[in-house]
Amino acid sequence: AGPLALITIRQEGAPAMDPMLMGAGFAHQWVTCLLLALLLTKVTSSLGGYWGRVGFVALAGFTAAFFIDYGTTIWWYGDRSFALANLTHNTVAWIVAGLVLAWLPGAPRATPSV
Repeated sequence: AGPLALITIRQEGAPAMDPMLMGAGFAHQWVTCLLLALLLTKVTSSLGGYWGRVGFVALAGFTAAFFIDYGTTIWWYGDRSFALANLTHNTVAWIVAGLVLAWLPGAPRATPSV
């Protein structure tokens, strides 16, 4: 019984818009998209076109966000509304990634089966 907290403290502080942090965040998201593209190449023949590829990435993103973001409400007693906001943000980000990855030139295309 009693209050619970999960707190991150950085005693030395940090700039609000640190260029190194922005670069690391960009690299993290780029690698995530690269991994998504690799995953997409493995299943593209069964997805049936552009919207199938977008849907695949969106479902993968929602699954990851549900597992990670909503899981905090169970395992770490996280705030449900905050977790749902994060889940929504992350799912939308993956949908945007899916729209781009499925559209890019050289994106994997379904081959017609004979």
